[in-house]
Amino acid sequence: MLMKNLTDSQIKDLTFEQKLDYEKLKVERLKARSEIIKWFLIAAGAVISFYVIDVGKLKIEKFTAESGNQERLLNSYLSATESPDPDLWKRKLGLIKQFSKDTAILHWADREEKYINEVSALLALYKETIKVASILANKQISGTTEWSNASSRFYQLYWAELPYYGESQPVISKMIAFKRELDEIQHNNDRQNDWESMDGALYELSKTLKEESKKLEQK
Repeated sequence: MLMKNLTDSQIKDLTFEQKLDYEKLKVERLKARSEIIKWFLIAAGAVISFYVIDVGKLKIEKFTAESGNQERLLNSYLSATESPDPDLWKRKLGLIKQFSKDTAILHWADREEKYINEVSALLALYKETIKVASILANKQISGTTEWSNASSRFYQLYWAELPYYGESQPVISKMIAFKRELDEIQHNNDRQNDWESMDGALYELSKTLKEESKKLEQK
């Protein structure tokens, strides 16, 4: 007799041995079902685990790539700050703000840009102005390419960059005085008194730029 699906009345008609076999069969069927469910759960768990691992790897790779890009952008910005051109610094910061998704870095970039506008730019330009003015006050190299380039750069600083970033009134006054001496030199290069006056204007400009730089650093 087949004993897979018996009715209650059929079960009553079974002998003791048949009933025992029937119960054993039911137990075997339950065990088989349990094994199927167990292996199904194991397989499902494996699939989920592989998925989680793959997603985790992708996130790590993405994070690594983004971190690498951010590191390159930050290094690029730091390299740019070695130049005396604040506009270049701000362009590099703009790239960081455009491509970075790190909230902390974005907040830092905003603070850095504000500091550039209020302090760093002027400090760099003041430092460059002294260097340029020192070259222009050197009579020994007057007329050389170095001197001519310094002259062009001084006028750029005088007319454009220092006013743009808000040079202080004392600096404006000393820049005007130095420019006056520079104009005299260019009109008549051979007058010794003009070169001596240039030295005096350089000293005053240098002293003022030092004082104003200290004030900026205290902000």
